[in-house]
This record gives sequence, structure tokens and C-alpha cells, in this order.
Amino acid sequence: MTKDHLVEEKTSLQKSLLYYESQHGRPVTREERHIVKPLYDRYRLVKQMLTRASITPVLGSPSTKRRGQMLQPIIEGETAHFFEEIKEEEEDGVSLSSELSDILKTAVQAQSSLENSESDVEENQEKLALNLSLSSTRAASMPELLEQLWKARAEKKKLRKTLREFEEAFYQQNGRNAQKEDRVPVLEEYREYKKIKAKLRLLEVLISKQDSSKSI
Repeated sequence: MTKDHLVEEKTSLQKSLLYYESQHGRPVTREERHIVKPLYDRYRLVKQMLTRASITPVLGSPSTKRRGQMLQPIIEGETAHFFEEIKEEEEDGVSLSSELSDILKTAVQAQSSLENSESDVEENQEKLALNLSLSSTRAASMPELLEQLWKARAEKKKLRKTLREFEEAFYQQNGRNAQKEDRVPVLEEYREYKKIKAKLRLLEVLISKQDSSKSI
């Protein structure tokens, strides 16, 4: 694998991991970490390979230089450090774009106690929901973004009503607020509420950026 291929793979992994965090928050439980661990381990490995390629001088003819850029896999000797590696400045001039950083910060700040209540969902944790890629969302036109925003708001309102009715019914029946273990009947609704709320934050950021670019 050449250095250019490594840079391309590293950027792709960054976008996927940042998008995952904006949708689901940071992995907390052992099962959540187990699901995303291969991606983080691969990201760390690619980053180490790029670092070695950057500090190793390549001498000789152009053909020798090309052969020198073909890197051998590095044995993974360390446990991946979740998220810290992704947020720091990248080697070789490859850094997180300001837009990705804004999206990540907005998604993290948007987490509420309602979202945190879903952190213990383990057995039914879905696989990484990356089918809606960040790149395709960024490429959407303003009308498409507005349509997605309208649909997301309607879905959020519907889910919030369902969850509120459950909370009120539980309180009337038990005389106390529902705890995490009491929300099993509506775990799927809590999960969807968390995802749709994160999607709303993402859409709001993208729409705001398109508005700013048009005003310049």
C-alpha cells in the first residue's frame, strides 16, 4: 500500500468515525466498544504506518522511491485510544476540516439526559449506521437539506410525544420517574430519538454553512 493510499484510507476512516460519534455519541459499554474497535484499530494502524513513512528517508532512483513507499503492515501492539487520536492535528498536512470539527462539537453538545439513557443498550445494538455517509449529505442541495430537516423534525416530534406519554403513564402508575431499567418497553424509541436528534444537528450545521457561502 502506497503512502497516497494510506492518506486516502485515513481520511475515509476519520469521516466515518466522526460521523458515527455525531450519530450515536461516544461508545460507553463494552459491546459498543467491541463493535467499533476494528475501525479504531485500523485507524491507529494506518496512522502509525503514515508516521513511519514520513520519518523514513527514501533514496535512489524514482523506481526505488516508489518501491520504498510500499509499506509493510505494522503489528498492532497497543490498544486503540478512542477518539483522542482522531481529534488531534494530523501528520503530513492531513487535518480535520473545520466543517467536520463543527459537526462533531455540535453533536457532542447536543447530547442530553434522554440520549444518555440509551447508553446501556447492548444486545440489540445495531451495526454502524454509516449508510447515510457524510460526503453524500454534504453534497445535497439546499432544497434536499430542507426536506430532510422537515422530515427529521416531524419524526422527532412524533417520537418525543410517544416517550412523553410513556413517562407520564409510568409516573401515574408508580409514583416516580422512570429509570433506565424501566424504559425497556420503549428502548427502540429512545434509540431512534437519539439518532434523529443528532441528524437534526448535522442538517442544521450544513444548512447554516450553505447560507453563509451564498451570502459571501
